[in-house]
Amino acid sequence: MQLYAEENDGWLSLYLTDNVPLLQVRYAHSPDALNSPGKGMELRLIQTLVAHHRGAIELASRPQGGTCLTLRFPLFNTLTGGEA
Repeated sequence: MQLYAEENDGWLSLYLTDNVPLLQVRYAHSPDALNSPGKGMELRLIQTLVAHHRGAIELASRPQGGTCLTLRFPLFNTLTGGEA
């Protein structure tokens, strides 16, 4: 598993990559995901936290195999509207 970050065009992007095949994304959106252990609860929590910070989330297969989870956050202060 690898974690790295970069800044680009006013956004901070965090990348978490591994060699595990792509997760079943449909579980993250399932209405009973929070009541079904091991079926996307972690992704729902991550989605909630990222949305709270006005960010974005992507989950994709990597061409060389494995999965890449990308979290993007705006680099500005949401309270004042200025740069962080």
